[in-house]
Amino acid sequence: MPSAIGPHTRNPKPGYLYRGSKKRAAKLSAFEHLPLQFWLVIAIAAVMLALSMLLLRDS
Repeated sequence: MPSAIGPHTRNPKPGYLYRGSKKRAAKLSAFEHLPLQFWLVIAIAAVMLALSMLLLRDS
């Protein structure tokens, strides 16, 4: 198995995932790691809930 440590890899030293991993992890908020499709599903569900509430209120 080839080693993932060297000048042309993302791992400059053993024990590090990649350079700046701690800085990037510190900048991420709780919601930034969620995929875009998750937010699309949430938005569609919110629109459907609002439309169903309007329909139920009118009837």
